[in-house]
Amino acid sequence: MMDLLDMKIFKQLYMQRNISAVSRFLYLSQPTISYRLNKLQHELNTTLYTYDGEYHFTPQGKVFYEYCERILRDHDELVTRLEGMNDFTVNLSTVATYLYLEPIYIFLREKGLFPRIHTCRSDEAIRNIIDHQADVAIVGGVNMELPRHIDVIPLKDERIVLVYHQSLSHDIREIPLVIDQKDSGIHAVVLNYLEQFDHVNIVAEMGATADRLALINREPLGLFINETYLKDIQDRYPYIVISDTYQIHRNILLLASESSRYGDMIRVLIEKLNNLSPTH
Repeated sequence: MMDLLDMKIFKQLYMQRNISAVSRFLYLSQPTISYRLNKLQHELNTTLYTYDGEYHFTPQGKVFYEYCERILRDHDELVTRLEGMNDFTVNLSTVATYLYLEPIYIFLREKGLFPRIHTCRSDEAIRNIIDHQADVAIVGGVNMELPRHIDVIPLKDERIVLVYHQSLSHDIREIPLVIDQKDSGIHAVVLNYLEQFDHVNIVAEMGATADRLALINREPLGLFINETYLKDIQDRYPYIVISDTYQIHRNILLLASESSRYGDMIRVLIEKLNNLSPTH
């Protein structure tokens, strides 16, 4: 019975006119290819080509090539579409990746879905939800207005803590601060918090948390970080002090579209993540 492999063999033979090239392309032996081509012509009860040192395709062979081309293209489109129906795209901010990457991946695989999990900036994750490029986004706070069709669900209350070089005063007004870049989820939260003080000294904006911590371990500077990284400070940065006074609370949020095809699945996922990370 003719199948897709027969069509692939014939299509490649028509395109390459060389059985050795077809063998290399499809990783099949030449005897296997010859056998299937002969069986195919017998099944169709027609001559698709002749060979006299070169391949010459009959009118029937040209029609069959067009048929193979169309069927194989439709098959590939169908497979892609069906696979896409099982895709579940998650965008995670850096801190959300640290907290939730593994349980989300395990949960989605158990449900028979294909997780596509991307770590990105908070603003990018939020924009992808708005533009329907992701099924779920998990970020540390939202610093933009959201459309009405986006659900926002708090998952975890998180502290953002001031840390600074041990040579500095404990007064935030006396600490030169390095803050996150504008595209991070923490940037606006920290700036809003600092407005309550009559004077603060922001000296720089930097991206990667590890780079900023290494800098502050060497230089008389301070920064606000997610509590997620506090254990790393205690283990790796002996000259950094963790403040008990200057702390900010914010929610880790899950964002999803109200119209998501995975609405029921997302509700189960939210319940699972809440069980992992009860609020403080």
